[in-house]
Amino acid sequence: IDIDFQKDKKANDNMVFENVMLLVNDKNVEVGKPYVKNAKVTAKVIDHKKGEKVRVAKYKAKVRFRRVNGFRPKFTTVMIESISGK
Repeated sequence: IDIDFQKDKKANDNMVFENVMLLVNDKNVEVGKPYVKNAKVTAKVIDHKKGEKVRVAKYKAKVRFRRVNGFRPKFTTVMIESISGK
């Protein structure tokens, strides 16, 4: 899974997500208000990479104003190792 860039994490580091909004166990579905209590997701950082280029265009009619900027967002790739709940 690709998430926003985590500059403080290196490859093979572990991450714990404690703000879980939805937990599904077989036929049991738990929806948090806003988060599910005692639920954790453990993930392992695989790699950091850049995404596809995003172009941002500005245009003003009748003034011949045109600007195109672009950037490549950075992502962190993680692998989900375990999902634990109640």
